[in-house]
Amino acid sequence: MSRTKLQLPSNVPALRASQDKKKEEVTMIQQLKNFDVDRMDLDELVGLASFGRIIGDEFDKLSGEIPEWLQANLKSLRREIHARQADALEALLKEKKARRDNLTPAEERRKKLDEEIAALEAKVSQVGV
Repeated sequence: MSRTKLQLPSNVPALRASQDKKKEEVTMIQQLKNFDVDRMDLDELVGLASFGRIIGDEFDKLSGEIPEWLQANLKSLRREIHARQADALEALLKEKKARRDNLTPAEERRKKLDEEIAALEAKVSQVGV
C-alpha cells in the first residue's frame, strides 16, 4: 500500500500555514547544521544564533545534553557575529575620524603634513637613500 501525501486545498489557510511552519522549522535546523557565514548577512546570523540558543535550551531542559554539533556551530556563529560587529565599528570610527579631519582648518592640516614629511625625511636619511 503506497502512502500519498495529503494535499490541502488553497482555501484552507490555517492548515496550510501550519504545514508551511513545520517545513520552515526543519529548514532552520538544517540551516543551523549547515550554515555558511559567507552567504549570510549579520541579521541572518543573529537570527540563526537565537534559534540555536532556543534549541540548545530545550535540549538542556529535556535531556540535559546539548549536541556537540550545536555547541560548535553556536560558537562559530558567535565568533562571526562579534567579528562583523567589530569590523562595522572600526569602519564607523574611520569614517568619523575622516570627517573630523575635514573639519580642521587648512593651516592646521598643513602643519600636520609638514610634521609627517619631516619625520619621513628623517627616516629616509637614516636608511641612507
